Amino acid sequence: MIYFRCLSIQNLIVVAAAVCVCVSLAEFRASPATVEASEHHSQWATDNEKVKIELYYESQCPGCRQMVTTSFYEAFQAEGFLDMAEVEFVPYGNAQETKTASGTYEFRCQHGPSECVYNTIEVCAMAKIDDPLVAFQYIDCIERSDDSRDPQQDFEKVAIACCELTNLPERTVSQMEECAVGLEGIQLDHEAALRTDALDPPHTYVPYLVVNGEHSDTVQDAITDSLLNYVCGAYRGPDKSPDCPATKRTSTSTSTSTSSLRAIASAGVRGDSNVCYRGDRNGPTTTTTTTQ
Repeated sequence: MIYFRCLSIQNLIVVAAAVCVCVSLAEFRASPATVEASEHHSQWATDNEKVKIELYYESQCPGCRQMVTTSFYEAFQAEGFLDMAEVEFVPYGNAQETKTASGTYEFRCQHGPSECVYNTIEVCAMAKIDDPLVAFQYIDCIERSDDSRDPQQDFEKVAIACCELTNLPERTVSQMEECAVGLEGIQLDHEAALRTDALDPPHTYVPYLVVNGEHSDTVQDAITDSLLNYVCGAYRGPDKSPDCPATKRTSTSTSTSTSSLRAIASAGVRGDSNVCYRGDRNGPTTTTTTTQ
């Protein structure tokens, strides 16, 4: 097993080509999908309450990357989206943790040690960046730049390039680095593990969505198509975004791609890259990472 001791963002690796994948956050705007949450009364927000979205994911799952950089990106681009919704990102996914004799934790990630490193970078970013829009922009940048699974890549180049793209102040960058290389990062990874393992029902794949404390396959499919359109339909307060589409189909007419993948998984057949299944042994060899 490969161990990362004292994970310094300066010891971490990325090829320059990966950094080039970081697109300008102002250049991309997805065309709106046509889905709605109006039939899911149990997952509506009450009057004047924001819709609470939790995304459980792992940093190098292709399907998680796709959801963050398309459906979620479109939503965060919309004017006033965060007046309607609170969004939490929990980067752990299908990883496993083990408590060591010293009382810290080791993490074994589905896509290898590079995924463990990027999970830590992302969870530290969310802990240290106060503005939720900027925090998302940073996560979006990382997700567009973390294709390499080489455990010897230059993670610092990706992390710093995304800091520059999102114009983070030097003090915040220093706090993120201290978090990623120290015990705080381990603790945040552990908290993400606890939240993920406490899901009821337990997740069987990622990305996995919880809305107002509940998971449903239909809502998962609707948000996969368009987080913005789902929130526009579920939000009951007065601060609806002007970017909410005027006309939408009901969620019963959404794409069945995610549902189809779940059916494939239930049949014991490996699906495509839109989701990453728990316990999938057909992916790359996993490796434990730790910071001490």
